Amino acid sequence: MPSLLISQGYSSVQANNMATLLQLGGLPFAYLVPTLALKKHGVASMVAVTFVGFVGGTLGLTLPIHAVFWATLMNLLMGFGAGASFNLAVVFFTTKTTNGFETADLSGMAQSAGYLLAAVGPVLFGYLNNLVHSWTIVLLAAAIFATLLALSGVVMNQHTNIYE
Repeated sequence: MPSLLISQGYSSVQANNMATLLQLGGLPFAYLVPTLALKKHGVASMVAVTFVGFVGGTLGLTLPIHAVFWATLMNLLMGFGAGASFNLAVVFFTTKTTNGFETADLSGMAQSAGYLLAAVGPVLFGYLNNLVHSWTIVLLAAAIFATLLALSGVVMNQHTNIYE
């Protein structure tokens, strides 16, 4: 994120502060997601927050608006999406399984794949940016992946048990 924002003309201090705000934006969802997940439309609303946060924030950075307020708002929006998605994944580990063995199995598999993607993703996005010389292409790819993430949340919400 800081590299992208610096390429858009923000100072390194501004860019790093915005990346910090992205991380801080997800904090409230550590409380909200487990609380709302038990409500009637709680999971669906958190999937919507994930979609709007990631896709809206990502696509918002592709717009030719280079104001600190706008970039701050988009980073907070992405932080909301990140916080909702991460905490919703943890909720799915327990609500979409029937026993501790299934929960541990699902959690181990999902976290292994998730952290592998988290480690490789920034490198691949940086490589893609160097290849096409466009952060817009990288952001569009991220928006597509975020859409797939939200769709997987919709599918997960339809099932009572992931092993069925």
